[in-house]
Amino acid sequence: MIVLGLGRDPPPDDPKALSWHERVAADGTEDLLLAPSLEDEESKRLSDFVHDADRERDQAERARLLYVATTRARERLHVICQLSPAKKEPAPGALLEILWPFVGPELEALAASQDAAAPPGEVSLTPVLRRLALAPAHAVPAVPAARGARGARDDAAQIELPFAAPATDAGTPRPEFAWASPAAAHVGTVVHRHLQAIAEVGAEAWTARDVAEREPEFAEELRLLGVERDELAPAAARVVAALRGALEDPVGRWLLGAHEDARSELRLTLRAGDWLEHVRLDRTFVADGKRWIVDFKTGRHEGSDREAFLASEVERYRPQLDRYADALVAIERRPVQVGLYFPLLKTLRDWPAGGTTG
Repeated sequence: MIVLGLGRDPPPDDPKALSWHERVAADGTEDLLLAPSLEDEESKRLSDFVHDADRERDQAERARLLYVATTRARERLHVICQLSPAKKEPAPGALLEILWPFVGPELEALAASQDAAAPPGEVSLTPVLRRLALAPAHAVPAVPAARGARGARDDAAQIELPFAAPATDAGTPRPEFAWASPAAAHVGTVVHRHLQAIAEVGAEAWTARDVAEREPEFAEELRLLGVERDELAPAAARVVAALRGALEDPVGRWLLGAHEDARSELRLTLRAGDWLEHVRLDRTFVADGKRWIVDFKTGRHEGSDREAFLASEVERYRPQLDRYADALVAIERRPVQVGLYFPLLKTLRDWPAGGTTG
């Protein structure tokens, strides 16, 4: 279950020429309190009283909606919020305000640790993903019920969110770092980003030593993408290995080198029947009279049958690359060569679009 936008500011109140408030009096009769928007002091006091009652009633309704949304989760609950760097806490009326006494101290501690770890003078605009530790039961701070008059908030209702961390066997070790985890996708993101940078400035401007020295930078990028702390070191090392592999391999340097009409991370929109598909080409250029389309893959085969692994990857991605080629053939009339490049293996598998693997 994912609940989005808890930090979003509530919509502003629409100005009204006349506000009203219905309430039940002590004798059981129903009263209607009218508050016109006038400039005199008495009218303002009455209007403020009605507006405050409306806000408290809206806050109680938002708390109810938050309770309903969170209690629909069956196994896991992901509560997502975003605050501007200029804000230290959520705006009044935001759903996050209800949870802030619980999550606020931990978020502030995370922000402080990130500020302390950031290099001086550097600012990152990449959103930070952090997972908060689950307590056995989460209690939402007290929320006042709607009431018809001003007063203390002593009779507030407490809402319990009955979610606990999944039970674990204390004797069961945590699974080893596996590249089937989400960290693998983030490694691919960082590798693609820097392969694009290498291609744009020229492979000759980069060395294997330059890549190794940037390992802390890669770790920081991975952290900002949400890679967990115990996975950062192997993930950053994998980024270094992939970039070094491309720079040390003559084929890799050729793919990233200067070519006619060379583009990295080229965005295209393809039409498939009644559907539009938005795609991104990792690397495309013209060489030897051919249009090349190459996808970079950060997979690494640890077993003995490496050729079988490469063949399976080709079969997996062949339809995708051939589809990209068909789109470019409609634009320009020249042969198209497609391929997969594995920087960790220093291997290129290429073939004529629609043809056999070379």
